[in-house]
Amino acid sequence: MKTAAIISVASFVLSIVVLLVVMDLGGIEPLEILLIIGIFLVVFFVFIYPMIVKPALLQSRLKKTGKKATAKIIKIQDTGTTVNDNPQVKLTVEVTPEYGTPYTTVFKQVISRLEVHLFKPGVLLNVLVDPKDREKIILDTFGESKSGEDVNTVPAGPWAGVSRDEVQRRLKDLDEKNKKILSNGISARAIVKKYTFLGVNVNGENPLAELELEVLPDDKPAFSVVVQGVISVSSVDKYQPGEEIFIKYDSYNFKKVAIDHS
Repeated sequence: MKTAAIISVASFVLSIVVLLVVMDLGGIEPLEILLIIGIFLVVFFVFIYPMIVKPALLQSRLKKTGKKATAKIIKIQDTGTTVNDNPQVKLTVEVTPEYGTPYTTVFKQVISRLEVHLFKPGVLLNVLVDPKDREKIILDTFGESKSGEDVNTVPAGPWAGVSRDEVQRRLKDLDEKNKKILSNGISARAIVKKYTFLGVNVNGENPLAELELEVLPDDKPAFSVVVQGVISVSSVDKYQPGEEIFIKYDSYNFKKVAIDHS
């Protein structure tokens, strides 16, 4: 944080000095210099500082001191602002701390224009929360552990605290069960009622998710079920609440359901 603050202040001072030198060489009158400096200050503190410097300082600080949590997107709005062609959005989220009760807050975040489709209501995000002000949060996209953190366990989400070895065992069991269902199961449509990121990514950035589904068989009554599976990161938006997907189920046990990605 101190380094980022020093760099920001130094950049600001250097800009002022360069501006003064350029104007002096150009023979600009003192009143005109004051006017230009005033305009520069307004632009810096109204636009540059809140949009670039302040978020950078917060990110630098929370990267070191922030507490991990999950946040479910409730609402997303475009602010009309872009940074390096990437949009800034306003996210209304329900934050679930590792310890404590869930709460709702709003924060702004610049996201990659290539990942806009991943930010939709119902999606769970990993975030870092300011321990001194829970309203201040940022996306946890650093992939680095803080000092003293157990890197051998899932850091956040419903599987928080589960060891990496246990995760691999669960994934293996899940894969074997799903293969059996997909090889002999009956195909059906299903409506996604809830999407929950379990805090684990597989083969890169592909999330392991838990889906609450209403299954709609062709010749049987609809039934509800909870299923887990790995979702391609590029297809996350297709598995959000209200979306229709395809599954296969065991005709002898409706609780045995697997996502049909074919």
